[in-house]
Amino acid sequence: MAKPNLSELRVLIVDDAPDMLRLLRGMLSSLGISRIEDARDGQEALMMVRRFHPDFLLVDWEMAPMDGYTLVHHLRGVKSGVDARAAVIMMSANAEPARIMAARKLGVSHFILKPVVPHRLAERMQWALDHPIDYVEIDEQWVPREFAG
Repeated sequence: MAKPNLSELRVLIVDDAPDMLRLLRGMLSSLGISRIEDARDGQEALMMVRRFHPDFLLVDWEMAPMDGYTLVHHLRGVKSGVDARAAVIMMSANAEPARIMAARKLGVSHFILKPVVPHRLAERMQWALDHPIDYVEIDEQWVPREFAG
């Protein structure tokens, strides 16, 4: 099987800070990614997912009215179809172990601390592509197999 290439991805950036959206878009562009969309909160992101069908989402935890955790929870719903298992990297300035574990249980591939460092983002994205999460369906929700028991 061919190794996934970052430049072929469709990426949705979800962050309520316009400066962060611009910064992340620039980082992704420098990695050769050209199919990039953005949303300012979880509700807008869910609408964008249905239209854009991203392979990858970069999601800020702290947003209003819908935060990143709630967005990923909705995304992992079976009714989201093929988009339900898109790779996700969660971003936050807060690295509480409980928060990181909660994100992992939703199927977040990586948790990145802000400020985001370009080469770390590229490493984490490539790792997520090379090591896709194995999901199982439980109560109409896609759950990483490692947390299904």
